[in-house]
Amino acid sequence: MTQQNDTLPLFQESYKRLNKAQKQAVDTIDGPVLIVAGPGSGKTEILSLRVANILLQTDIKASNILCLTFTDSATHNMRSRIEKYLKEDAYRVNIHTFHNLCTSIIANYPEYFYDGAIVHPADDVTKINILETIIKELPHDSKIKSYHPEQGFLFLGSIQNTISHLKKAGLTPDDLETILNENDKDIITLNERLSSIMSERVSESTYEKFCTEFEKLYKERGNRYVLNYHSLIDALYLNFKTTVLEKKDFSDWKSKNTEKNTKSENIFKDTRRSDTLREICGVYKKY
Repeated sequence: MTQQNDTLPLFQESYKRLNKAQKQAVDTIDGPVLIVAGPGSGKTEILSLRVANILLQTDIKASNILCLTFTDSATHNMRSRIEKYLKEDAYRVNIHTFHNLCTSIIANYPEYFYDGAIVHPADDVTKINILETIIKELPHDSKIKSYHPEQGFLFLGSIQNTISHLKKAGLTPDDLETILNENDKDIITLNERLSSIMSERVSESTYEKFCTEFEKLYKERGNRYVLNYHSLIDALYLNFKTTVLEKKDFSDWKSKNTEKNTKSENIFKDTRRSDTLREICGVYKKY
């Protein structure tokens, strides 16, 4: 095909950058292939190249290939990568999240589900009503139950957005709870080790002391993953490296990531965020 010939140089250029094991995965166009790798290691690129190679090497139709992902963003990412190598054919490849695929199957073959009953996704008004019902049942002292006579539940929008982001990331309420439990351990450690230094007036010596202690803490408890996500200590340290160690703006980073508690001690804002997320997790479970 002319289209494939036009994009072949791009495919070959990307293929040359692969290591031996990655090339083997792309070259195996028949039978199962299991790719075991951490986040950001190029799995999506390998799978995209494998799809392209199957279409370049065989007479299989693009519409006969199914790619499944966990999130909408991953679907878009894979589609754009495949488009580099296949142009229009990329839009004939079936790329879905598990949820979208199942919804499509139910819509196309309703007679096999729910005794043939027609099921429609809930509209925005219905979703809001469900969330408001759940929020009303929360304890009176709940942080996310704040209510304004004219504006309604003040945290409703935040709860909606958080649940939407969690679903797009493929995280269940139990997954979020697991992450929060690990985060809480990290928050305690971060505050115990760094709060006293952060509470001091910003100076060259304070900065040096903080850098030394934070790096030491990262070496002790960093480089960990929780459900394929960086631990809180990892995320904060990596952010610290890129925004402070490179730009030398410690004061700005400190104000964005810490706040004073009732004892006028500087603690990480994630302390409060974790409490709010834990309450939202409870709403997510019922939702």
